[in-house]
Amino acid sequence: MTDIQSAGRLADLAELERRYGGTFTGADREQAEAALDDASAIVRAYGNPSWGAVVDGQPRPVPAAVKAIVLAVAERRVRNPEGFVSESAGEYSYRMPEQGAVGGSLSKGEQLLVERLSGRSAMRSLETVRAVLLTDRCAGYPYPDPFDQRGLV
Repeated sequence: MTDIQSAGRLADLAELERRYGGTFTGADREQAEAALDDASAIVRAYGNPSWGAVVDGQPRPVPAAVKAIVLAVAERRVRNPEGFVSESAGEYSYRMPEQGAVGGSLSKGEQLLVERLSGRSAMRSLETVRAVLLTDRCAGYPYPDPFDQRGLV
């Protein structure tokens, strides 16, 4: 019988602190831990839900790139919890890169990388430029018999 325990965070708080360049205490620590939990859940939703799960006492491996994405998402969330892109006070103005406004979600590139690392092939849809009409036209198409009204609307 296989014993499966739920998966925890895909990255540690210590790793996030190294990226952030400081330590978290009090409410900031709780916010950072919540950001890691959220980022781990989001990455698992796009990727492999069993990453980091403990099966028969052994943790499932987590690809290094997945861990890096979890840390990047959590760091964005901690640095910019409101998702602001710019701020100004008087003559002073500061603008963050648009990537900083993504906040606690994955960028398109991160999403595609997580899907690829999980082995999932995502279904995609493309918008069409014109309407496509599938009919059983006569053999002379695109110059149909003018008396043949099949498939015409």
